[in-house]
Amino acid sequence: MLIHVAKIPVEAGSIEGSESSEKIVQNFPAFHHCYEYLQGRKLGVIKLHPELIRRLGIDSLKFVAMGKSLPMVVSPLPWTDWDEGGYYYSRSKVVRIKESVEQKQYVKAAAKKGHLDHLFAGLDVLGRTAWKINRKVFDVVLGVWNQEKEFAEIPPVEPDVDYPPEPEPSADPKVRWEWVQEMKRLHTARKNAHSTRCDVNFKIEIARAVSISFVILLCQTLD
Repeated sequence: MLIHVAKIPVEAGSIEGSESSEKIVQNFPAFHHCYEYLQGRKLGVIKLHPELIRRLGIDSLKFVAMGKSLPMVVSPLPWTDWDEGGYYYSRSKVVRIKESVEQKQYVKAAAKKGHLDHLFAGLDVLGRTAWKINRKVFDVVLGVWNQEKEFAEIPPVEPDVDYPPEPEPSADPKVRWEWVQEMKRLHTARKNAHSTRCDVNFKIEIARAVSISFVILLCQTLD
């Protein structure tokens, strides 16, 4: 149902000769289903429209997506067991377990014997350290972000990638293989840059949300 109903407006251009320069906007499917092969296996995948991918890197994510494990605005629960502590309504594990039954049993046994008590105590100290958003740093990062240019580890919206020309069909197979590898590397670098911008955008929205939450709590406390 999501694939059928989710649309994204895409600006196709403007009407020539129009005094108001009216822009042509068309709605395209935001997602589409296709198949890819991975190690000989046929897998069904859902892909995003390029315009949706572009906007995820630049638009506000306030009403689009927020993470589950966000910074807390109240003191977290003290850690009492390997999976009891931290968040009030979301179950958290003190150690990241990668689908390993043996590792899970080992951590549970270590917690039961008291071998993780020092770890629990250290996490409780960190949990009592309140979050605080440095507004000066936040404003600088936000200003850099809005410029859409490269700065420090923040890539630009449109990376300037110099793609090499494709070799002639009669070229040496080794030359063509090297060109294919270079194109893959450049495509990967471009995707990584977009992923980094999405990550920075997400952190900016989290910082903004935390700042607003602190202000609301402060006002409620003063009332």
